[in-house]
Formats: sequence, C-alpha cells, structure tokens
Amino acid sequence: MDDKDPDLGPRFRHDALHALQLLRDLAIVNERTLRELGPLPPGGAPAPAKRKPRRAHPPASLAVQDDEMNPLQRIMTTSTLVAGALAACGEAHPPGKLAEPAPASAATASAPTAPTPSPTPTLSPPETASAAPTKPVADEATVEIERGPPIPSATLRKQVLALLDSLRTLEDMEHPHLESIFRMRMVKNPKVRDGYDYFGITTEGWTYYVETIRLHGLSDPPTITIALDNGVEPWTDEKPTFCTMDFEELANDIVALGYERAATRSTFGNKPSWGFGRDVPENRTGFGVGVYLYYLDEGTEAERACASWLRISGGPRND
Repeated sequence: MDDKDPDLGPRFRHDALHALQLLRDLAIVNERTLRELGPLPPGGAPAPAKRKPRRAHPPASLAVQDDEMNPLQRIMTTSTLVAGALAACGEAHPPGKLAEPAPASAATASAPTAPTPSPTPTLSPPETASAAPTKPVADEATVEIERGPPIPSATLRKQVLALLDSLRTLEDMEHPHLESIFRMRMVKNPKVRDGYDYFGITTEGWTYYVETIRLHGLSDPPTITIALDNGVEPWTDEKPTFCTMDFEELANDIVALGYERAATRSTFGNKPSWGFGRDVPENRTGFGVGVYLYYLDEGTEAERACASWLRISGGPRND
C-alpha cells in the first residue's frame, strides 16, 4: 500500500479533487436555480434580435469637423443638406413649386426644419416570415435534473456502506451496479466524459448527488462521487446548521467492512479529509475512499465532524 496516497487507494497520474469539488458545487447551484426559477421555456431562452442602425453619412465635401465651424458655417451646411434632401424628393412634388432657398445670412437665416421620417414599409407575407426572429433549436444535450422519491438519511447511509462492502471488481464501479445498490436510475451526463449522475433528497429535507465519471482514460475505471448537501451555499461564509452523516460513526462502520483508515488526516484545497483503503487480493484490485468533512460548532468543545462528500476510486494492484 502506498503511504503517500491520502485515500490509501491506487495511484493515478494526478489528483483531480479540485475538479470534483467544482463539479459538486456547480451541480448544487444548478439544481437550486432550477428549483427556484423553474425550467427554461420550450426551445430554450429566446435569442435577442440584433439590429444594425442605419446612419446617414454627409458627402465628403461637407465633412467638416464640428469644432472647426462657426455658427454661420453650421447654418450654411444645414441648409445645403436640407436642399439636397428636398431635391431627392423632387419626384413627389411638381417641378417649379419648391421655394428657392434665400441667401443664408446670420441675421435672416431661419432654423432648419427637422426632416420628416419616411413611412415604415409594409412587408409582404414572405418578407414578414423571414423577418421574424428564428427560435433557437433545442439543445439535445440538455438534461433535466431527475430527483427521486425522498428517502430517510439512515437509508442513504446504509446504501453507501452497502456499496463500499460490495466493491470486489472494477466492474462494480460502473453505473449499473450503483443503480442496483441505490435503487435508482442514473442519467447520462453529456457534458462530461462517460458520466452518469443522480439527484436525490432525504425525508429530512437535504439533498444528495451520486455521480460516476472517468477522470482519466476510457479504459480506466470510473471515479464515484457521493455529495451530501449540508445547506451551505458554495463560496460563501455561511455556517452549517445540521449534520448529514456523523463522521466518526461512519468511519467505524467503514473500518468494520475491512477498510484500513489512514494514520493522519489530510487536507486538499482547504477541505479536510480522511482516507480509507482495502485490497482484494483474489481479484488483484484495490479500492480507496476519501471522506471529506465539514464541522458543526467548529472551534468549540461541541465540535462535530460530518461527511460532506465521498470519493471512491479503484484500480489494479501490481503486488
């Protein structure tokens, strides 16, 4: 057994605890957002229409910087623009009835009249259909969170211990075996490689999350994560108010299943944890369990360690 492995499990190329923690926190945030705001409308969120404004550009001969013109130049430039606009509309007026512009002067020039906006063109049915915003195609990879019927936390605890006791071969870490132990159906998660997950809730009101995901090669066994929601929003300073599973009682039951407890506690990413390991010599395999903790009444005499989530890994043994 490798004494440098905090989970007393098989050694991999690198530790992905931080990635698992982020996945757990993201799953909790997504689940609570869906519960509070409801699902997206059919077809997904509507895409905002993008319109490009049409701005009139003055002729190059009139391209004079505004800060370089005096009031008289502004009046003459405006009059020229108005005359050009009226000339463009000459087809709508009989010739000879347009008043000739008087010579512009600072004393007699009147303020220019704002141009009348052109009427909005009426679109034909084909144009109307093409102008309507297109609804985005629903993402086939979107998976709704499936939450099973509430179960007592004591039942969930028994299921976790039953899973640890049943691990004999690497095939026992695949999602069909988990479905038989937890008596639920896991959903394929297309956002991760060969991942399956399940969201559950206890009769006490707190939720939990079960996931299998391949963190390494497709030929390697998956890693199992069982996250227990202690009611604290991720990345906040909130303090937990209840205990999901008492750690010391859970640790004694894990040791009773034949797992060896690590000599010291480990800390990864500010998350304290204890490691457990068990070899299965007849199958030349080994399994490691990392139990990550949070504390009630931390720093007091009544401090109590509780289970936040479990990471279960497995691999072949070469000895």
